[in-house]
Amino acid sequence: MIDGFRLDGRRALVTGASRGIGRSIAEAFAEAGADVALAARTVPDLEMVAEAVEAHGCRAVVLPLDVRDVASVEKAVAKATEALGGLDILVNNAGVYFHATVAELTPEEFQLVIDVNLRAAVFAMQAARPLMRDSGGGVVINISSVAAEKGTPNVYGASKAALESFTRGADRDWALDNIRCVAIAPGMIDTDMEAEVMADPARIDPVIASTARRRVAQPGEVAAAAVYLASQSADFVSGAVLNVDGGRSANY
Repeated sequence: MIDGFRLDGRRALVTGASRGIGRSIAEAFAEAGADVALAARTVPDLEMVAEAVEAHGCRAVVLPLDVRDVASVEKAVAKATEALGGLDILVNNAGVYFHATVAELTPEEFQLVIDVNLRAAVFAMQAARPLMRDSGGGVVINISSVAAEKGTPNVYGASKAALESFTRGADRDWALDNIRCVAIAPGMIDTDMEAEVMADPARIDPVIASTARRRVAQPGEVAAAAVYLASQSADFVSGAVLNVDGGRSANY
C-alpha cells in the first residue's frame, strides 16, 4: 500500500513555494519522487528550495511570479509544463492576510486579498486544465484555511470560503477530464505569515485553547496531507476539503 503514496514521475507546480507551507509541500513532493516547478516573488529563496528539491534527485524549475498578475500566472503554468514535460499537480498556495477589521479595511487591501487568495488560484486552474486533460488528468490542491469555516472579522476568511466553494464546483465540472480538485484547510501554522500572532500571547493563547491538540502545527504537517491528496492513494478523494487544524474546526 505504501507505494500508492509515491509521486514518482509526477510533475507539480507550487505557488508561494519560497517559504512556509509552500516550501514544505515542494520539498515533500520531491521526497515522494515528483519534479517541482517553484513559483514565488523571491528568487533567492526559490533557489534554496530548488536545491532541496534537487537533493532528492528530482528536477526543480524556478519561476519568478507575482500571482496578482493573471497574465504572469498563465505564463508560469505554461512554462512549468514545458520545462517539466507536462503537469500533473497544481498547488495554489500563495496567500496574503491582513489583520485589519471590516471597519479598518481599505478597498486596496480588500482587492489584494481577493486577487492573491482567490483570483490567482482560479486563473491558474483555468490555465492548467487543458494541459492536465491532454496528459490524462491531474490533481489541483488549493490551500484554504480553517478561517473559511470559522470566519474572520476581515476579508481573509471570506476569500478562503470562496476558494473552497470554487474548488468543489470545479471538481464536479472537471471530473470527466480526470482532474480532481481538493483543498486543505490548515489551522494555525508556525510560519512567517503568523509570526505576529504567534508573538502575542493575548492573540495566540485563545487560538491554542480552542485547538484540541493544544498547539500550533508545523508546515510539514500540511505538506504530508498534500502528498496524500496528490497521490494515487487519494484517487477517491474528490471535491473535498481536508482540515489540518488540530481539531479547531470542531466545537472546542
